[in-house]
Amino acid sequence: SSSSSSGSGDPVAAYVHLPFCKRKCHYCDFPVTAIGTRVTAPHVQESMLRYVDAVVAEIGATPVLGATPLSSVYFGGGVRA
Repeated sequence: SSSSSSGSGDPVAAYVHLPFCKRKCHYCDFPVTAIGTRVTAPHVQESMLRYVDAVVAEIGATPVLGATPLSSVYFGGGVRA
């Protein structure tokens, strides 16, 4: 996830990628972990929890970094293809 300041007062948005997919789509340029049908496997659950913890930590660091407040947050990825 990231945001960038335009410096012009324009709204700033962030995209949070959810990198856990059933399979890697041929057109996808994002880093993903293809988990197939193993959603409840302990190692998959641990990876998901570590990812969520990292996203929460990044959100918590945003005020410290002095980033411009966000007007929108988009969540994507994890297509059930």
